[in-house]
Amino acid sequence: MSNEENEEKQRSVLEQGKFGYKFTNWSKTFSCKPELFFEPRTTEEIKQILLTAKKLKRCVRVCGAGHSPSDIVCTSDFLIDLKKYNQVLKVKIYAFSQTVVSLQLMTAGGVILECSKTKNEEIFHSVLCGLGAFGVILNITWQCEPAFNLHEKTMSCPLDEMLGKLDQELHSCDHFKFFWYPHTDMVNAIYVTRTKEPPTKPKGSWLWDSLFGFYLLEFLYWMSSFFPSMVPFINKLYFNSLFKNSKERIDKSYKILNFNCLFKQYVTEWAVSRDKTAHVLRRLRDWTETSGIYVHFPVEVRFVKSDDIYLSPCYKKDMCFINIICYRPYGKDIPHDKWWSFYENLMTSVGGVPHWAKAHNLTTSHFERLYPMFRKAREICIKLDPDGTFRNQYVNRVMFESV
Repeated sequence: MSNEENEEKQRSVLEQGKFGYKFTNWSKTFSCKPELFFEPRTTEEIKQILLTAKKLKRCVRVCGAGHSPSDIVCTSDFLIDLKKYNQVLKVKIYAFSQTVVSLQLMTAGGVILECSKTKNEEIFHSVLCGLGAFGVILNITWQCEPAFNLHEKTMSCPLDEMLGKLDQELHSCDHFKFFWYPHTDMVNAIYVTRTKEPPTKPKGSWLWDSLFGFYLLEFLYWMSSFFPSMVPFINKLYFNSLFKNSKERIDKSYKILNFNCLFKQYVTEWAVSRDKTAHVLRRLRDWTETSGIYVHFPVEVRFVKSDDIYLSPCYKKDMCFINIICYRPYGKDIPHDKWWSFYENLMTSVGGVPHWAKAHNLTTSHFERLYPMFRKAREICIKLDPDGTFRNQYVNRVMFESV
């Protein structure tokens, strides 16, 4: 292809980009104004965007729904949204013994790689938790199964009682997690199991679920920004009103597993080895009872099995994720630095690792110690993207600070 043709393609790509676009994540804690914003419809368009960015030495990031409460997407260069490229290519139900999972990755040079557990295996295990640093994922082959219903039971008990029977509860159902409500010493546990029973009739009302459970809560937490000592009262009121009593329901799987995050918030979530769960939660409880600092509910506690993904917090180890929260009622920032600092220091002291998508203060040197396959994944990243086309400030901070 002649220089004139290349320049014409480059001009065409730049003309497709939108000026003045502002990306903001869902919680409105991070935003950026990219130089150009793209919504490609075809694989060729994506390729030309990457080649143009490479030639102009621009960073490229790909955004999704913006649910990540971190700056992982943010860039001042090129930003791509794949919503117009998104489509279901084929649906096929595989036998359970056929774990066929694969993806297509386009590198910064426009090369398309087929990746799976049997082809480009190391790239596959890197990209599954790749932070957008390895390339653009063009398509994914998921293993599907027929839709199913779930039976959900909830119950409450004191925190120490739950921690004393944790192993038993973990094996009592298909999916298990619980929420601790600071300043109450109580938890609400959720047990979910597959069922062939039909969905039950929904209970509740807009007045109770939305007016009380959302709008009044946001107002009360806003009021507590002026009178922080209100927080324990608010937490106790909502636990006793909404979460104390046992409940049951049956519904479609995605309706049961979906979780309402309510209004805007700051969150941080780290994973610790499962055997550290009780120690961490007792330390968090003791701090909230003695520090004089009041914290929002809930603290979410969930459990994830080990995997073989290089940059996964669960690489070769069963883990417990513990998520703390500070709401931003009506967009108002509530001081939370002391709570965050204690939490992060505690998690660091027990070998915890932060959720990649959530805000944290760790850098490359920390991750080199925490992840056995970190250097291997970084080597693969450098090989696929030697010029750093996909490296924004976030990626440089967590993967390349010491390189």
